[in-house]
Amino acid sequence: MLSASQQAPQVHLSETPGDVTEVLRKKNRYLLVTSVLIFVIVTAMPLLAGLGEVLDRPAFGAMNWAYVYGLGQIALFLAVTHVHVRLSHRWQEGARGALRDAAMTEERS
Repeated sequence: MLSASQQAPQVHLSETPGDVTEVLRKKNRYLLVTSVLIFVIVTAMPLLAGLGEVLDRPAFGAMNWAYVYGLGQIALFLAVTHVHVRLSHRWQEGARGALRDAAMTEERS
């Protein structure tokens, strides 16, 4: 357990500087774009399967396009997860730094 002097100061979001607002704006924009991309990719497979025999055609040897599409989805999800983890660390550090600066400014006042 942290002592009272080690705990992070309580700063309300409405009082945060523009840096935190900028971090949140970038985070929300990334999450919106990524969510739309994943939704489109995931819903395209059932649509392609229902519209015809596009996914039933052979792609490579005995493997058809449905397998290629499914493996592509797995690769996409792994890549998105990797990028999200890297960006979340940046967002966290940016938010901590901005809140630390806000707390130091508040202590000086």
